Amino acid sequence: MDPTHDYYLLVRSMIEGIALLEYAYNDQENRCINWEESFYLNYYLVYKERFDLGLDYDSKKLEEYRQELPKRCPSLIANQRDGYTKKIDDIYYYRSWYKSQTISEIINIYCEPFYKQLWSDFSSWHHWEPRFALQSIKEEGGRTTPKPIEENTSVLCLIAGIECFINTIFIVCELYKDKEFETSVSEIGKAIEEITREYKNQ
Repeated sequence: MDPTHDYYLLVRSMIEGIALLEYAYNDQENRCINWEESFYLNYYLVYKERFDLGLDYDSKKLEEYRQELPKRCPSLIANQRDGYTKKIDDIYYYRSWYKSQTISEIINIYCEPFYKQLWSDFSSWHHWEPRFALQSIKEEGGRTTPKPIEENTSVLCLIAGIECFINTIFIVCELYKDKEFETSVSEIGKAIEEITREYKNQ
C-alpha cells in the first residue's frame, strides 16, 4: 500500500506525546500531579455532560463529584477566567493539565528542530489547510485520486516514529531506574541517530 498523508497525523500525535512526556518528566513533582488530577476533573466533566443530556440521572452522585473537585484536583481549579480556563457551574478550571502553556510552546522547549519542523508542517495537514490538501491529490485520466507522499517524507515519518518510541522507553527506564535496559535503549537510539542523520539534514 502506498504511504498516505495520514502518516502526518500519526507522527504529529507521537511528537506531541513525547513532548508532553518530557514536559511532565522535567517537573515530576508538580506536572505529574496535574496530569493525575486531570483524570478526576475530566471524569466529572464527562459525567456532568451525560447528566445534562439525560443519560445519567443521579443528581446526588453528580453533586458529590462536584464537591470533591477542590480536594481532588486543587492545582487545576482557577481563581478567575482567562484564556486558559473555562467555567462550569461556579467553578473555573484549566482546560488542560499543562494549564497556561500551549502544545506549541511545550514542543518549542522540549523538541529538537527536526521535530519542531515536522510538527509544524504536519499541523497544516491536521488543520485542513488548502495548500496541503491540494498537495495530496492528483488529476489522472480525468479523475481526482489520492497522491502518495514522497519517499523521503515517508522515511522521515518512520524516523520520527521510531525515535519517539525510543525516547518514550528511555523516560520509562529513567522513572523505574532500570539502568541496564536504559543503556541498551540508549545504544539503539545512538545507532538510529547515526543512520538517519543524513535524512534529517536534508
